[in-house]
Amino acid sequence: MRQYLLDLFKALAHSDKYFNILLVDPEGTIRLKLREGPVQLLPESLRVLKLAIAEKKPFLTEIHRGTPELPQHIDAIAPLIITSGSAETVAGALILVTDLRDFLLPLLQFWPLPSGSAEGLLVVRQEDHATLYSQGLNTETNGLKRNFS
Repeated sequence: MRQYLLDLFKALAHSDKYFNILLVDPEGTIRLKLREGPVQLLPESLRVLKLAIAEKKPFLTEIHRGTPELPQHIDAIAPLIITSGSAETVAGALILVTDLRDFLLPLLQFWPLPSGSAEGLLVVRQEDHATLYSQGLNTETNGLKRNFS
């Protein structure tokens, strides 16, 4: 079963460009992962996991700060629900990790229409500062990140 799930994770990651796919228990312990990396969930992922389990529906995390082995990313967290009659039990969750450079930043570059002179920007407020994320149409950087206080 483990190898079957890993093969499924590989196919899903390849077709939808996920950076990683995790299977976690309701407490957030990682039971299976496609890529090596952190052995426990980051605080933002754990916070949203608890919310997804409590409400029994999928949620997206905020943008996570990147680390050397884990780039800036967003997680889609979907609880795995077992139904027996009218009772529902959350058995864990599937976490789809999306690298900003692979999906969101290229999408902003061409949204709403491709242009050589205009670009969409993503600005995120984080406590006492804002972070600007941009693919950098007119710069040589790919996935630029700047903080402003």
